Amino acid sequence: MLGQFVDEHSYDAVRDRFGPTNVTADALTVDAGFPFSRERMSQARSILDRHGVVILRDFIGPALADAARREVDQMMEELVRAITGQKEHGVVRGITWQVGGALMRDHAAILAQSRPVANLRSKQRGTMNGGIIDLFFVDRAARENNLGALTACTARMASETIPRLLAGVSRARPAHINLLRNDSVTATRGLHVDNLTGSYKLFLYLSDVNSLDDGPYAYVPGSHRESTLLRREARLNSLCGRADSDAHSFDGHEIPFLVAKGTAILSCQSGVHRGLPQRAGASRTVLVAKFA
Repeated sequence: MLGQFVDEHSYDAVRDRFGPTNVTADALTVDAGFPFSRERMSQARSILDRHGVVILRDFIGPALADAARREVDQMMEELVRAITGQKEHGVVRGITWQVGGALMRDHAAILAQSRPVANLRSKQRGTMNGGIIDLFFVDRAARENNLGALTACTARMASETIPRLLAGVSRARPAHINLLRNDSVTATRGLHVDNLTGSYKLFLYLSDVNSLDDGPYAYVPGSHRESTLLRREARLNSLCGRADSDAHSFDGHEIPFLVAKGTAILSCQSGVHRGLPQRAGASRTVLVAKFA
């Protein structure tokens, strides 16, 4: 009943209360190349604490990123051939694959397997996230398939570097590492939050994201500190039939991150973010480590 009284103007109070930081991507960037000095670590921690996101340039070298992407490309070629066939699930290279949750309906069920699982969100292009392949426990898949470069990348993500950076900001610890493969993903979800519990994700790019057509990650700096506003928006969303975690009141304040391969982005997932849609024919390969 109350939903009939909720319209776009109901969100104005959320929009008006948010004060954007007007920070640039350059100001969010720290050189994380070896050695990642104590001074640069401290700088990265300060940026993350204030803005909710930090860009770690040269987290791995471009040669390693290229080698790992070639290994991923080979593995993906076999997976895509199977996934886009007539069946809804199967096994390739010891990786269980499925289409749209044919075997395991949600992330909790997949994570309970502790085994590599590749999930194609939807075969239909142009639908929400259609074409995205999530490969869960990619570190285990890399080891079992003797993919040395990919194993080196996941080991770097699972090292103590990120927990040390998070120290003083969060107690989050490594949870699991996935791979996101976006090929011609032309429709993506709008701005949202994953949760309000302060989890973090590390996105390690194995391919360049040179333009908006490549589907960059976008984030609203400072939004991780706006839990009161986000809860208010969640209540409005529930009244008008939107997903509680949508955050469209923050539209226009997001920064898209154009980054080179080897770059990592660490962000608080309680901040407002999204992945932008790609042009048809674009491809993006990203490793994702969750810290919770």
